[in-house]
Amino acid sequence: MEIIVYRPGYKKFKYLENVFDYITYKKLQYRLSELMQLGVNDIGERELALQRAIKACLLSGIAIDQNFRSLYLATEAGLVRDWMMSSFARNLVLFNIDPAYSLVAKLQTELIHKLEST
Repeated sequence: MEIIVYRPGYKKFKYLENVFDYITYKKLQYRLSELMQLGVNDIGERELALQRAIKACLLSGIAIDQNFRSLYLATEAGLVRDWMMSSFARNLVLFNIDPAYSLVAKLQTELIHKLEST
């Protein structure tokens, strides 16, 4: 038999919260820094696209914490902030990057073609 003592401030559903966190983290498959593979090496450009995507979610009533999570990576230069993103969030970020990057322009047009063919 298990006895649980409830203290002030004790979260009764801590296990359930952990399950939801696990499900959310599984959904966050992409990192903002991976956009460097598309030639987007400018940190400012990636951050601006991220801010616009987050703003679009906020204004649309879409949960930010379900699609974006910040994390810190240790590098030789120190701690670097990166972002984990869902597939949905990654697509929003891609829509907000300057299409002057040829691979980004190609992905933007492919996403629109997929959207129109459904």
